[in-house]
Amino acid sequence: ISGSMRSVFETFDIGDEKKPQAAASAARIPSRIQVAIPEKKARRVIDVMAKYVAKHGAPFEAAIKKEVLPTRIFSFLTNPDSPEGQYYRWRMYAFAQGDGPTKWRTEEF
Repeated sequence: ISGSMRSVFETFDIGDEKKPQAAASAARIPSRIQVAIPEKKARRVIDVMAKYVAKHGAPFEAAIKKEVLPTRIFSFLTNPDSPEGQYYRWRMYAFAQGDGPTKWRTEEF
């Protein structure tokens, strides 16, 4: 991934606002989220963490959260609404679906 990719946005669907169970939160949750690709250093850390969590599951993520000091580089773990947190969740899902570290699907899901 080149440095110019930082300005690229990937878009994906996160839900259907017409579903009855989503009706209460439909006003707060958009049907699309744009995920910004972070700078190279942060992207490397997030991608590695997302790959391990996709493979080993939520207990692994919980153990890491307990052990990692609250530093800027790992803030995506505790701040899921930040751009880095959104990228982390998207990459974790993408790895779980079989996408690779440098190529991923661009179709909406």
